[in-house]
Amino acid sequence: VNNMSPTVLTGTLRTEKDATFKQMVSIDNPALGSSSFNTGALVVAGGVGIGQNLNVAGNSTFGGNANFLGIVNFSNTTQSTANNNGAVIIGGGLGLAKNLNMGGDLNINTNKFNVASATGNTLIGGTLGVTGATNLSNTLTVAGTTVVNNTSALNGQVTINANVGGGDNSYNAYPLRVQGSDQGIAIKLNASTPDNSNNFITFFNGSGAAVGRIEGETTAEHTSQPQFIFDESILIATEVAAGVNVGLAAIPIVVGGLIASTGPCGACLAMAAADLALATANLIAFHVFELMDIGVTYESGSADYAEWLERVVPEEQVNAGDIVGVYGGKISKYTGNAKQFMVISTKPAMLGNMPAKGSENLYSKVAFMGQVPVKVRGNVYVGDYILPSGLNDGVGMAVSPDKITADQYRQIVGISWSGSILGGINLVNMAIGLNGNNLADLAFKQEKKISELDKKLAALEDRFLAFEKGPSYINDKDQPKILAPKANIPSDKANTRDGDGEYVMPSELDETVMKEAITYLKNQFEGQKISLKNNPGLLKLLTDATFQAEVIKKTQDNYKITYQSYMDIQSKK
Repeated sequence: VNNMSPTVLTGTLRTEKDATFKQMVSIDNPALGSSSFNTGALVVAGGVGIGQNLNVAGNSTFGGNANFLGIVNFSNTTQSTANNNGAVIIGGGLGLAKNLNMGGDLNINTNKFNVASATGNTLIGGTLGVTGATNLSNTLTVAGTTVVNNTSALNGQVTINANVGGGDNSYNAYPLRVQGSDQGIAIKLNASTPDNSNNFITFFNGSGAAVGRIEGETTAEHTSQPQFIFDESILIATEVAAGVNVGLAAIPIVVGGLIASTGPCGACLAMAAADLALATANLIAFHVFELMDIGVTYESGSADYAEWLERVVPEEQVNAGDIVGVYGGKISKYTGNAKQFMVISTKPAMLGNMPAKGSENLYSKVAFMGQVPVKVRGNVYVGDYILPSGLNDGVGMAVSPDKITADQYRQIVGISWSGSILGGINLVNMAIGLNGNNLADLAFKQEKKISELDKKLAALEDRFLAFEKGPSYINDKDQPKILAPKANIPSDKANTRDGDGEYVMPSELDETVMKEAITYLKNQFEGQKISLKNNPGLLKLLTDATFQAEVIKKTQDNYKITYQSYMDIQSKK
């Protein structure tokens, strides 16, 4: 065909060889749509090679694999709201060798897994299974239950912020629960020797203020506590007194220049030696049990130890600060026939004798020892004794130490450590269970009064006898008595028991005394059927030679210090 003239073929065109078209080939019959691989305006049984762009105005179906070596760009902006709509719909799986970056949210099965594009928050509606390591560089929020079947290492701070309800006896009321093992919670600090500056657990109130702690404690810190010093001083004083008694039992006793005994009392000496051994054993035991388990101390803003005690009348209303009478272990605000008086605790640091579950409403928290607020009517001064008012209303009254009477002694509830001059009923801070020394002072004052009365009575009796017998009675009283020879006492200071004690009191406890004391201690425990296995400190003392030597050495050193202090006091008399 020459001259670029059109060619019209009314029949089929068949080419047995290749055909080359230098210009556009247009198949312009729109009625020839394609519904399969062998229908349409253009049907190619073999492959198709296209050197440039391919533009398809309608749908395209690939029956086999499609391999795109270049970038594939889908310009359609249709939003996806489900897995069967959107600009790209994939009926099968999707394999990605590299990153997937999305400008919108990622939703799987509509709402089972959601990653919000604006915040990055991820919502998982089902179980999350992770077989490898998981690194989280920010907050992880889990609305449902999370189960971790293996060890979890949390290298940062962990905060449990759970809003769960329930009473203090409900297991489900606690945000943190540890279960499924023979042991509970282990806390390990970096400090090799935790002291008072290292807290294992600290308790805070809702305002963030610390209200109590379980802190480390060293031997030096423990032995500097007032309670330890008091307990140790009592035991050492007992041991010193026992040492004095050993010496006293070994010499004649002189009273007013007269020999009361003419030689050592064997039975007295044996008893005094036994007392010394027991006192030494008690001191050893004290050091064992007080010092071997040094580690932690419990500290609280609350100031009393309390126990649950049942009310005599379950319906009776008792409140914190009320004074109650005790009747066979039960309490009531009626104090008329009570032999003991106590106070309802406001906030105990320790609470014992927990009642059976479900019966708490029959009990009240009663302070046994420490400081406790108490209701008192009228003016109160520091140091006053607090007694029940006698009105059976839970309120107390204050009595001055100078005005208290003997029949009021047994009614003493405690001693006021704060005052009030406002009148009416007020809360004052009272020490309870700590007034032993004060009662001793009261007894001493009473004894002093009785002694003064005895002296006055004796003087009055002498006056009557002098009046009755005449002047010779007074002259006879003043005549010197003939005294027996004095005993051979090594020192003139030995004319009194104080002098004897100063002379014969051992300056140190030798190994023999210490060994005998330990043997005595062992025999005492075995005699009382106390198992050494249940007392690890005592078992260690009796079986570990190295530990036993350390305890003996410490006890001997403490005794030397106390002996020297005792001698210094005696030298100043």
